[in-house]
Amino acid sequence: MKYENDHLRAQALLAESLTDSLPADDARWLGAHLRECPACEAVLAAQRDAIHVLKTIPARTPAFLAALTKARVHSRRRQIEESRQRMQLLVISCVLALAWTVASMPIAWELVQWFGVSSPVTANAVWWVAIVWFWAAPALAGAALVFTHREGQSSLFRSAMMRRLGHE
Repeated sequence: MKYENDHLRAQALLAESLTDSLPADDARWLGAHLRECPACEAVLAAQRDAIHVLKTIPARTPAFLAALTKARVHSRRRQIEESRQRMQLLVISCVLALAWTVASMPIAWELVQWFGVSSPVTANAVWWVAIVWFWAAPALAGAALVFTHREGQSSLFRSAMMRRLGHE
């Protein structure tokens, strides 16, 4: 950009240096100019003083905003904790379902074979009952456990949050 004089260029570069880093050529030029020009050096000093004053002014936060932010931080922390607890329950459920499947497989095989031979029910129906009883039931029980745990935690948290914010 073309400037009418060196002082205008120096002031533009000083303003730019507040928000961005200057290119090396401009920074060298500005440094040399500031060493030669007391007026531009005074502008730089005034900018630094203004920034210092602005940084020392305390920021006042309304009480409701601080309470809302705190409540949201607590909410997120509880969400993370609930997620971790659900994951633990899910892992435990999967391990128990796998153990149940492995332990019950020989028994299930013998029972299905015995029931299929000694009952008038078709073999296909016997296999479906065996699959549901020995393998699907533990998985459904685990899913129900995780779901009921989540719902209970969420409603407890929701009521605590409403009390904290004074909505109940």
